[in-house]
Parts: sequence; C-alpha cells; structure tokens
Amino acid sequence: MKAKVGITQVMAAIQRLRELRLRCETNYFGQFDVRESDAFLLSTSPKAMAFSVVDNGVERLFYFGADRDEIALLLRGFAPGSMLDLLTRSEASVQPLALAAGCVPFARFVRVANPRLAEELGDVGSPTIIKCADLTLGRPARVQEAQQISDLLFSTFDTRTSHIPMVEEICRQVGEGTVWVEQQGGKLVSLLMYRIEGKKYYINQVINRAQPQLIHSIVMRTMRNAIEEYGVNYCYAWVDEKNLRSLRFHARYGMEPDGLMDFSYIRTQEKE
Repeated sequence: MKAKVGITQVMAAIQRLRELRLRCETNYFGQFDVRESDAFLLSTSPKAMAFSVVDNGVERLFYFGADRDEIALLLRGFAPGSMLDLLTRSEASVQPLALAAGCVPFARFVRVANPRLAEELGDVGSPTIIKCADLTLGRPARVQEAQQISDLLFSTFDTRTSHIPMVEEICRQVGEGTVWVEQQGGKLVSLLMYRIEGKKYYINQVINRAQPQLIHSIVMRTMRNAIEEYGVNYCYAWVDEKNLRSLRFHARYGMEPDGLMDFSYIRTQEKE
C-alpha cells in the first residue's frame, strides 16, 4: 500500500530505518527535498522503504533500506515505465537489485571530470584545454527567455534520463547568472546551464546549434568567472556513454571519465 506524502514523511521514514542501526543502501541524495507536500508516493516495510516522485511526467524511483529483498519487492509495486537511477563504480553491485525490482537497463552515463581546471585553464601550453580565440560571444540569459530555454531543453533531451527544470526554476537560475545563451535570427542557438557547488563547476545542460566557437566562448567565459569569483578548481558533467560527440566536447576542457557511473533502469513488469 502506497501513501501520498510530503518530504517530511519521507525523511521520517528514512530516519526510522537509520535508527535500526543496520547497514542501509540508497539512491536518494536529496534530489527533490524542496518539492511541495503530497508530491511523493511512499511504500514501506520493516527494513526498507521505496518512494517515487513525478518529474516532468516521468515517475522516478528511490529507495532506502537494509534488506534488498524488501527493497526489490517494494519497487515492484510501482508502475511500468518508472525510472530507477543507480550511481556506482561497478554495475555488478547494483544490477541484481534492479533486475529483482523488475527493471531492465535503459541508459548509462559516465561522470567526466577535471580536478585541475584552474591550473590547466591558465596554462596556455596545456594540450587538453581548448584555445578559444573569441571570448566575447554569449551573454547571461534574461528572465523573459525562460520559456524559450524550456522549449529548447524539452526538444533536445529525453525526460526519462534528464531532469529538465521547470520554467520557475529556470527563472531562478537566470537570476543567479548561471544560464548563458546566444541568439541568431531571433532564436536561441547556444545554451549553457551550470552550477557552482563549493569549489566545483558543474555543467548541467549544454546545447549548441550553431558554430562551435559560440558554445566554447560561453563555457570558457563562465569557467574563468567561476575561478575568479569562487576559487573553482574542479569541473564535471554527466554524459551518455554513447554520445561520443559530447564526450569529445567535454574532453576539450580536460574532463575525462573518473569511474563513477549512473546506470539508468526502466521498470517493465506489471505492478505486484
């Protein structure tokens, strides 16, 4: 039996399991802590819990627990088409759970990173960092462009594997100055959405439908700003392992796979 609950009840269920003082595993790291009340479907058992949240029409599954059999049973109670994402350095450590939950592999993402960004960006002789001749292209996005940005994101990415922010969230990020764009002919052709996480620069969404120097100018300018303002020296992104073009793009900023992967599974069996 699943119940509609808010994040407070979800966190209370997690705390109950922590108090058992058993070794637990989870795939929830606060991704939706700010969602409104009654946004989650929660299912519990003595040693486990599973819950879901609908994100842009996609039901995403999360769990916390000390018993894999109980976790799998709870996850099988959710609808086919639900998505389960598992972060690990070894798929063998999580695949049995996903399969027991009635899920099959859907996509694999690799984390690419450069832990020496500031040093390499300032090194004109660095063999990995792209040399961008024109660093005047691109600009911070405007709030009135939020809907265009949303339309561009939805037309580019698969919502089953990409979290696409709603217009309100885009407006917030625009206000923070972490959304940059370029226009041609009245249309957005280049887009970068990034986040500053302490000393880390995270490339969240990047789209380029024009000449390469546009997006490279935007990335270089925002990276340099992040280094100067926040002391950033590490950058990373998540890339579909089959997207060789994207892997090459990020490699031009010294970002290479660091071993951490996101294995995306989809529920295929009927609910139990």
